[in-house]
Parts: sequence; structure tokens; C-alpha cells
Amino acid sequence: MLPNWEPPTSDLSSIADFAVDEPVDAVIGRLILMHLPDPVAILRHLAGQIRPGGLIAFGETDITPAGSVPVVSLVQAVKDGISVCGRRRMPLEV
Repeated sequence: MLPNWEPPTSDLSSIADFAVDEPVDAVIGRLILMHLPDPVAILRHLAGQIRPGGLIAFGETDITPAGSVPVVSLVQAVKDGISVCGRRRMPLEV
């Protein structure tokens, strides 16, 4: 960790409520966008919160190519179950 630096924290009920007093250098998230009904709108909102030349980085999961050799029905069933859960969208207001 950098000296004299504390990571920012917030208590948000919605990522759409995220706002800062001054532009930040980066907005980073993991396994968030896939749960939002309109991830593009959220990315646009977040883009307005970073300084020019800043960074937006999100890591999401795509299990589409997952499988097994030989094909095992249980593996396919688990993959299908995860895909169904991933398609369910969480409300922006939590």
C-alpha cells in the first residue's frame, strides 16, 4: 500500500449513486456488470467520474466455452445452472 493513502470506501445502495467530489484516476470492479440490468449506462456514468486519461477496468466471467472431455452430463448441468443465474439481473437499488 502507498504511504499516507487509504482506499476510498462508501456505503452505496446503488452503483448508480456513485459520485466523487473530484475526478478519480481509476474505477475498478469485479463480477459486477453481469448483474446489472443496463451495464452500458453504468459504464457511461462511471466514465464521468474519472479524470481525462483515467482507467475503467472490470473483470467479468464468461463460462460459455466451459465443458468436459468426455462430455459429462453433470458438468453440463452445472454450467447451465450458472448461466441461468448469470442471466438474472439484480436491481440497481439493493
